[in-house]
Parts: sequence; structure tokens; C-alpha cells
Amino acid sequence: MKSDPFLEKLVAKCVQRDDEFQPPATQADIAKMVSEAKAKLGYSVNNDYLQFLRRFDGLDHNGYSVYATKITLLTGYSDCYVTGFVERNLQYWQVDSNQQFIAFGESGDERFVFDKNAGKFAELDQPSASLIRFHDSFDSLLARLLELAIGNFKI
Repeated sequence: MKSDPFLEKLVAKCVQRDDEFQPPATQADIAKMVSEAKAKLGYSVNNDYLQFLRRFDGLDHNGYSVYATKITLLTGYSDCYVTGFVERNLQYWQVDSNQQFIAFGESGDERFVFDKNAGKFAELDQPSASLIRFHDSFDSLLARLLELAIGNFKI
């Protein structure tokens, strides 16, 4: 997958700092999230995203996050959480103009989404929801998020 080299590089940098990653999602958590996404969001979850969750149930590093199967305690912390996929989307959907998007992750500056109107994955400006660029797949979108996280990595 296109995102694999970026993920491996991020993992290597985090290992240098003794940072921990989220454990893989359980099959039960994935099944529940897929069911809730269909029922509450009307969205069939992308297989590449599920593949990521089978490796890490969410990601939160250097201000970049990929949502987990549910709101989950961040590994190594007692008071920090990784946002859940369905929960975050329902939160975004409280603003009507956001209902055209299915969000997978974010930073302070970008939101990483599927644009239902365009039928494409997209990187949006976080404050304005203006299009930055389209991506041809979730994997490409994830690769971009990871690339940005690595580029902004602070040691």
C-alpha cells in the first residue's frame, strides 16, 4: 500500500522516542463500528481504513490523528483519548454543511474525508472546509496524513 512506507517511517521515529502506538482493533470493535457507521452515517466503511484499524486502532501523533473504532484511551496515558470514527462524524454533522463528508482524521489545519457529493477522498482546510486536494483512494489520503505527520515530527 502507498501508505506503508510512511507508516513504517513514523513508527521508526516514534520508537526512537519510546512513544507507543495503539494496539490493533479487535474484530468485535471493527464489526460494531462498521454496523454503527452503516446505521448512523449511512456509510459502508472503506476496506483500506479497516486494514489500518487492524494494525492500529487509531493514531494520535504530533497533532495528526486517524480516528479509532470508538473513543479509546490513548496508549500510555490515563487522560488522553483517540476520537472514535462514528462519534466524530456525528459531532461534525451537527453543522449541516459537514454532512456531505465522512471524516477519517484531522490535524489543526486539515481534515481528511470522503466527500460524498464528489465521490472522492479529499483533504480539506480544517477551519473553512475548503478543498485542498482530492485523493484517488483512502490509502492515498492516509499516506498524505502520515507524510504531514512525519514532516512535522518534533523530537
